[in-house]
Amino acid sequence: QLIHRIAQNDTEGYSTVEAPRAEGCSPFSLPAHLYPDEVLDDLTISPYASFTSLSEPRPTMLSGWLDKLSPQGNYVFQRRYVRFDGKNLMYFSSEKEPYPKGVIPLPVIEMARSTKDNKFQVITSHRIFVFRAENEAQRNEWCSTLQQKVTDQRLVGSRPRPPNTAHCQKSGTLELKGHKSKVFAALSLPEMWLYKSEQFFKMGIGICFIEMRGSTIREAKSRSFELITPFKIFSFVAESEREKREWMEALQEAIAEMLYDYEVAEKIWSNKA
Repeated sequence: QLIHRIAQNDTEGYSTVEAPRAEGCSPFSLPAHLYPDEVLDDLTISPYASFTSLSEPRPTMLSGWLDKLSPQGNYVFQRRYVRFDGKNLMYFSSEKEPYPKGVIPLPVIEMARSTKDNKFQVITSHRIFVFRAENEAQRNEWCSTLQQKVTDQRLVGSRPRPPNTAHCQKSGTLELKGHKSKVFAALSLPEMWLYKSEQFFKMGIGICFIEMRGSTIREAKSRSFELITPFKIFSFVAESEREKREWMEALQEAIAEMLYDYEVAEKIWSNKA
């Protein structure tokens, strides 16, 4: 009922059911110029492409300042720097922040659609994110870029399985210094993802992800430990000494595995050269 009202009245809100669909048609109709072989060509990359320099972030398809509707329900828009790299839609408090305040992975996006007053909605099966652009052209660019990638993904059938703790090297609740409430952390190579809660983990909507490559672990007093990246130090507090040891061991193994993979790839490609 809620999603029906949103579809009919264009009322901004959040959903816990499927995304709205117009009667008698699918919102995911494919443009005539798009063919599977072109999409598959785009997805064919060398193994070495995964091991780019730490100083070279993932290429950005689209970025800029947008207003984002607060999830508190008081209809307040917050200024956010938003970036889409083709895999994740991320929003930051500033342009210089290395880690976002929120991440919406492409696989969880059901649809992107324009609404009135230069706004557009990013619709997932559990929630609707509302953004507002400065003008209609900017709004249309964001909306069409996102929807095109959603369509491409559906065309090649690359809908990954839902998040599950069974697919993680380690997961659980941690305290994070500078964060007012506990976070749910999930280590799944090549990254460690942070979520507001286990419920958000199951939705697939994260706070940020931390690349294991180039990171190090440092023990701290009591139940604390630090994950040190080239850009920031994350200070965590585990729920027990045992949990702390398990997290540190899992992270050390993940970092070692990423380093080994990098060295193997480097040898393969140096031999080919």
